Order: sequence, then C-alpha cells, then structure tokens
Amino acid sequence: MEPDRTYHHKNKSENLLQDVAGRLEAEALKIKEIVETITDQVLLQIIITTDHGRLLGSSTRTLPVPVDMQSHGRAAWGKSGLQFPAEGWIEQDNVAYLFGERYGLLSDTAIPLGEEAFLGNDDRTGSEAYPHGGLFPEEVIVPWIVLARDVVRPKVEITISGEGRARGSGTLHFKVLNMGDIELTLDEVILYFRNGTEKKIILEKILTARHETTIEYLIDPWPSPTEIQGIRGISKVRQPNGLTFDYSAVIDIHSKDIYDRGENILEDLF
Repeated sequence: MEPDRTYHHKNKSENLLQDVAGRLEAEALKIKEIVETITDQVLLQIIITTDHGRLLGSSTRTLPVPVDMQSHGRAAWGKSGLQFPAEGWIEQDNVAYLFGERYGLLSDTAIPLGEEAFLGNDDRTGSEAYPHGGLFPEEVIVPWIVLARDVVRPKVEITISGEGRARGSGTLHFKVLNMGDIELTLDEVILYFRNGTEKKIILEKILTARHETTIEYLIDPWPSPTEIQGIRGISKVRQPNGLTFDYSAVIDIHSKDIYDRGENILEDLF
C-alpha cells in the first residue's frame, strides 16, 4: 500500500516528497533483503507496478454519485440500471458508464471524463488530493517493470583445438574462460561440419567463476581435412538458475590424411 498511503494521509505535509522517498527506500530495502536470501539456483524475477492515479494537482468534488452506486475519488461502482449497447459503455453528462460484465468488473462502473471527482457518499464536497479514477493517461497506462536476476549474458570465451589423422582417433582440447562471478556449467558442444552433419558432445563440466577450465575429449574417428574446412562450434553454457546461453567457439582443429601430399607413397618399395 505504499507509497500510496503516504500520499493520501500526508498530502498536506510540506515534507511530502521526503516522506514518499523514505517509504520507497524502506520498501526497496525489504526487497533487497529477500533477494539476497534466495539462492542462485532460483530463476528470480521481481515485478514492479504501481497503484496508479494523478500525483499532481487535485479534483473538486462536484459530480453527484449515481443512484445505487458508491464512490471513491474519481470512480463510482454499483448497479447502474442502464441498458448498454454491444460496445458496453454509455456516456452521460460527461461521465462514462461501463457495463461490468463486458469489462470483467464485479459491477457497473462510472468514471468522469473531465477534471471533477464525485461527491463523497455522504455528499461531502471539497477537493480530492492525488485522486484515483477517471479517464487520464495516469490511469490508463500502467507501468510494468520486470527485474530479473542473472539474465545478462555471462562473459565466457571458448576455444576448441586439436590435431589428428583422418579416420583415426584424436583428442579435442576445450579451453573455457568464465570471466563472471557466478559458477556456470558447460552442458554441451555441437560441432557443425561442412557436409551438413553435426556431432554433439555432452560435457556437463563445471566452470568455476573467474577461472579458466581445460577439458579433453577423445574423438574417434577423427574428421578428414575436407570435413574440418569451415567447421563451426556452438557451446551451450548454463547458469545455476537454469538459463542457457549459446556461444560460438574459436576453432583451431587440424586433420592429416593417411598420406600427406608431400609424402612418397612408393618410398617403401625402393
């Protein structure tokens, strides 16, 4: 209910802005304390919206409360007794009446189209400071902010190297630098070859925060020089909260065929 309560209960205070700022800071500290107690394994989001209304100026209570309705500020609700058209609203005397069923409301609702507010339920006059309701951008456009923890792409560098003979066996070397403050997991690496085939390598290796990790993986058979040309590698890195990010790896892989072009295959016959 804050800082709405402070706005309304202290609307004549000379220190209103300071009072509201104090309430906001107190609520922010509560949220911060909650966030710090939730582990990194939880995908955490904080959704911030606000009780909307006019935070500048005031409205004079001049509009009679519609029959069988009750009011608060610039809104009234109850049984309107009106026959609504298909669009679900009627305008009368600078007041819009909304058909509750059409707009998903518990009852019919009336909202002023001008600056005025409704009289109090006891016909109280005067002015309404920071009034709610009515047709103003402050009421129609509702702020909606989502703060998500650890959704920023981690800073990771991945290099894949290795050398072997085609159709033989060889070892790939993965060098992964985790430059962030959060422990990550290298789930898998997918190698895409020139001929359209791919090889998925499941690793599930922990990447310590601010640390370089080296991994070795045996490949059998080793790809041919033709397959190595244009090879691409995509690494999938997972955060503790389950979010996964793809990274293109720097590739430095070489392959020798059974006979290099420079070798004399008839040499043993002499």
